[in-house]
Amino acid sequence: LGVACSSATQCLSVGENAAGDAVAVPLDPATGAVSSGQSVQVIAGAGSLDSVVCPSTNECLGVGTSSSQSVAVAVPLDPATGAITNGQGVQSIVGMATLAGVACSSPTQCLGVGEGASHADGGSVPLDPGTGAVAGGQGVQSISTDAVLLGIACPSATQCLAVGFGADQPSVAVPLDPATGAIASGESEHVISPARVALGSVACASTTQCLATGNDGNDPSLASAVPLDPSTGAVSSGQNVESVPGAGNLPATTCPSPTECLAAGSAFYAQGSAVVTLNAATATLLPSGPYSPLNPVRICDTRAGNPSGLNGAAAQCAGGTVPAGGTKSIDVAGEFGVPGDATAVMLNVTVVNPQRPGFLSAFPSGAPQPGTSSVNYAAGDVVGNLVEVGIGTNGNVSISSSAAADIVVDLEGYTSSAASGGAGAGLFNPLVPTGRLCDTRPGNPSNLSGGDAQCNGPANAGETLTAGGTQTIQVSTNNGVPAGATAAVLNVSVVNPARSGYVTVYPEGADRPFTANVNYQAGQTTGNRVVVPLSTGETSSGQVALFSSQATDVVVDVSGYYSSVGGSGSDYTSVGPPIRICDTREGNPSTLSGTLFQCVGKTIGPATTLVVNVAQLAATPADAKDVVVNITAVNPTVNTFLTVFPGSPRPVAADLNPSAGEIKGNLTIAALSANGTISIYNNSGTLDVVVDVLGWYS
Repeated sequence: LGVACSSATQCLSVGENAAGDAVAVPLDPATGAVSSGQSVQVIAGAGSLDSVVCPSTNECLGVGTSSSQSVAVAVPLDPATGAITNGQGVQSIVGMATLAGVACSSPTQCLGVGEGASHADGGSVPLDPGTGAVAGGQGVQSISTDAVLLGIACPSATQCLAVGFGADQPSVAVPLDPATGAIASGESEHVISPARVALGSVACASTTQCLATGNDGNDPSLASAVPLDPSTGAVSSGQNVESVPGAGNLPATTCPSPTECLAAGSAFYAQGSAVVTLNAATATLLPSGPYSPLNPVRICDTRAGNPSGLNGAAAQCAGGTVPAGGTKSIDVAGEFGVPGDATAVMLNVTVVNPQRPGFLSAFPSGAPQPGTSSVNYAAGDVVGNLVEVGIGTNGNVSISSSAAADIVVDLEGYTSSAASGGAGAGLFNPLVPTGRLCDTRPGNPSNLSGGDAQCNGPANAGETLTAGGTQTIQVSTNNGVPAGATAAVLNVSVVNPARSGYVTVYPEGADRPFTANVNYQAGQTTGNRVVVPLSTGETSSGQVALFSSQATDVVVDVSGYYSSVGGSGSDYTSVGPPIRICDTREGNPSTLSGTLFQCVGKTIGPATTLVVNVAQLAATPADAKDVVVNITAVNPTVNTFLTVFPGSPRPVAADLNPSAGEIKGNLTIAALSANGTISIYNNSGTLDVVVDVLGWYS
């Protein structure tokens, strides 16, 4: 239940074993394993140790509840062995039912907090870390008549701050005098939120800034965090209680620097564990930052025989078909031009010849597998989708497959604290409405003119690509994309190809990479999102090239761009594992609840628009300008197309082209309306849609 470190090489964890006895175990902080030569120590006389603190390199203090569960206990522990310090024993703290948290303001002064003996009040007690006994001349302090204190931190020798929740579960914070345990002179208990927000932990980044974390008692999908003033216990000036995406409860917090804190606990709907990095001053997720595009490169191909001819780090997946229910971990950070501090990557993930229908899920390694899909496939398909995914442990991302399948992964770019193009580069700017840049079909069916008619051909005869042919498209200076933009967000649709094949999109003038952006079948109309660098060549500035392996028409829409150095726009923040916010299918197969139930049973009819609330869901903040979502069409009754847009007017563009009976998804970077919504228009027939949030720009 608790862990503390006495040095850079020694930590001590405490809790309870299956027999109901308190335990302590020394751990190696580099590996998490039990320290060499040591073992779990049973602490006789204690039923559970809930928290531990180490005020010096040779001394730790654990607190919790007695074996009879009737009185709080404190016990001095040896950090190297976990055993009770030589000559000491378990101390009963009369007047306290339990001690849930402990912190030290100095090597000789600690303060424990928890529940009073009456079980109807919160209390605190100053403790001697050398013995575990109540500090000389002091006693138990009753702090609140209706709140239990769960967490405590001491940012200075004269100041501690405790947090908890009351009988009706409003969150509370109270500044305490570390020497006496009483409420600090001139201060009082603060109700942080009248809502059902329970704060279970607090840590301090500096002597003037603390951060408390916990859960939202009304919504099991959300954790809560709030910046606090340690001298008063009040919410820091100008700040609020914040919802934390990707986490359901965060009962443990530490602040390794003056600007950021690390919180840990359970994930969204308790599906595994969650760890998030928060801004110490605002309690919000630290933004991942600007985007740096890369010339596309293949970094994984699990197919036997290495058909992509990969070597070095890119050969990491060779011969490693993903089994049904299996997961493939792919190394990205520190390789392929992605820096070690990158926080997210843009990948095109293609599934090849799956044995049965199913789906892939992409998520940060080390995080729990989400109940979302990144690529949906039928047996024998070759189908891909663009994915923007947070980077997890060891610089890796994970891809799971519900059915046995091969996967091919192409890297498109990354997000980090600084853009490779320099300050101001890599910031996202949406284009509202979306614009059509190119339509090679004869007869100009998109009614394009001016610079957008670049693919119309003489007398609107069209410029259908030949097998092995390339179409050059001018992106910058069209549809609001400025000269100098580093990359563009395109939707590339293939219409009526002669044979099965693929399209590759890359900067004009560069060598064509051995990658694919759109995989298609003969006669199929299909598309995919593409984030592509724009050429910087003297005669090809702002252009991209489209190569098709087979004869086909293509339609290209542009929905946004990334700024050049000195530019403006929005930073990206990943939610971590994607979060589902909408599923229109009857019967609620995604088991959504609360505000996430918004779409259940709302199948979309022909020429009909579904409005989906996004802001404040999946903890997307109110100031988000754009949301990155995966939109999946499920079983349309006829061939159709979907358009995602913020609100009227609807653009002449398509984000998804599903065929009758198909389950097909596409990543969309969608501008939000003033009300924090997106609109999804269906052209023909009826279908269901599923919406998963990957992150947002703000």
